[in-house]
Amino acid sequence: MRGTGGNVSESFFKCVEAADIGGSRDIRVALETAPSLLKTDEVVLEARRGGAILPGPSGMGGLLVLLTDSRILMLIPSGWGGKNIETMEIPFKTVTSVGVTRMSGSSYADVNTPDGHVLLSLYGLEPQEVVTRIQWLIDQMSEASTATPTADPLDRLKKLSELRDQGVVSEEEYQEKRRVLLDEV
Repeated sequence: MRGTGGNVSESFFKCVEAADIGGSRDIRVALETAPSLLKTDEVVLEARRGGAILPGPSGMGGLLVLLTDSRILMLIPSGWGGKNIETMEIPFKTVTSVGVTRMSGSSYADVNTPDGHVLLSLYGLEPQEVVTRIQWLIDQMSEASTATPTADPLDRLKKLSELRDQGVVSEEEYQEKRRVLLDEV
């Protein structure tokens, strides 16, 4: 599986291994497909199996959810044996709100965009945890877009260190980006 993505960040594989995502053939097909859908510089922060109530004909289904540094990417197996993978993405810049919604006796993370909303359930996480993680990523993206690109490398190094301490950035990613920032000093 590692060879299929080419330039895909190791963060994808680390997240998958850390989450111990196994299971059905559907999920295995989604895992094999995921690297080809990631952008070269995209960092995967979380990979989880889950369920969703989606707008449109897809309805409800099991899926693989990737939380990256820029979007929520959902891979939805369809067809016999999950041989076909439908994808749905929600770029964080399009999210208008995120909260917890209760429906049919279950709670979901409710992600709203101008085009509608998606109810997510990620295995191993309470809906409020999902909401907190998504909101944090949105806030980080917002801060990054308003930050000046010429920010002091030492300030950016301090921020990178904070992200590592919070567990958002792995030690390996920290060291890699740290070297780049130190070269700017």
